[in-house]
Amino acid sequence: MNDFLRDIGFYFSRQICYPFVSPDVLQISVTNRCNLQCTSCNVWRQDNSDSELGLSDIKDILDESAKWGIKEVHLLGGEPLLREDWPEIAKYVKKKELSLVICTNGTLINENMVAKIIECRVDILSVSLDGAKEKTHDSLRGQKGAYNKILRGINLLNEFDNSIRPKVVLILTVSKKNLLELKEYIDLAYSLSAYGIYFTALTLDNVQLFSQKKTHDLWIEKEYFKDLDKIFQEIYDYGKSKGYCFDYPSFKSFADYFRGDLQKRDWVCFAGLKRLVVIPTGDIQVCGEVVGNYKAARSLKKIWSSPRAVKRRWFVKNCRNYCLQDCHARPESNSFLEIAKRVCSKVKKGRMNG
Repeated sequence: MNDFLRDIGFYFSRQICYPFVSPDVLQISVTNRCNLQCTSCNVWRQDNSDSELGLSDIKDILDESAKWGIKEVHLLGGEPLLREDWPEIAKYVKKKELSLVICTNGTLINENMVAKIIECRVDILSVSLDGAKEKTHDSLRGQKGAYNKILRGINLLNEFDNSIRPKVVLILTVSKKNLLELKEYIDLAYSLSAYGIYFTALTLDNVQLFSQKKTHDLWIEKEYFKDLDKIFQEIYDYGKSKGYCFDYPSFKSFADYFRGDLQKRDWVCFAGLKRLVVIPTGDIQVCGEVVGNYKAARSLKKIWSSPRAVKRRWFVKNCRNYCLQDCHARPESNSFLEIAKRVCSKVKKGRMNG
């Protein structure tokens, strides 16, 4: 029943662009600092290290989030492991009995860092690895040797028992540089005992997701367009044979996305509802636009229900510049009819079991 109430709550929240339920996820970018200069990312270009949220501010945000009913926290950057007090933040997340995901480029995971990750009881470690081959990854990430650092770090984690080490999920941003080595990537993930693989679509601007840019140097070239359906179907099938499931919303739309053929009902965006995004300065964003600042308001809920946030959600609802980011998708709340069908099915099943 709780799942039903949240699903229906998100559905109606999107209809009128006002939140009736708490977000599923709190995303805190704890720093914009990064030790890499990735060609598909603009975050490292924004230097605001002098105005990062303090530890006490972050703890206050976590306190309110836990009381509000948020269950999952993602720590991002830049590179979050560059922030010296990240272990204190992580431990506080776990103290509030929240699920913890850390998104990292993986290059800082040495023996000392592994010990901290284990001690902090990180649930999921999301590691960005942008190619099956060393040359591909390092060229995209702007640092020679980054690939080997990541593999070494994952292997260090694998020395610990499954019961205490985090689940490692490998993330690859699909582009023309790595499109033809996705099968090899699955083999690599399997060899590393990765818990999961997530392929995410290249965006024209990963900071301004609503950007009207029309081109990107890494965009898949037209010569591949006619083969994209076949390529992604083969990857889906091969992943399944290795125990990796790509049933998340975006994957089935990759071919149409890169060809520019997505239609209105192909992608339903819950940006500004599903995930509360806090950037290092304390600004709270909805689809890249600031709708308030925590340092000033001292209230997530006040900002989340503010007129500025509501206005931005209307922009999101009417947006047709699809960025295909699953962090803003909530397919279980797309359709009132489908929600009703699921509830009726569960009720019927319960009666039969009774």
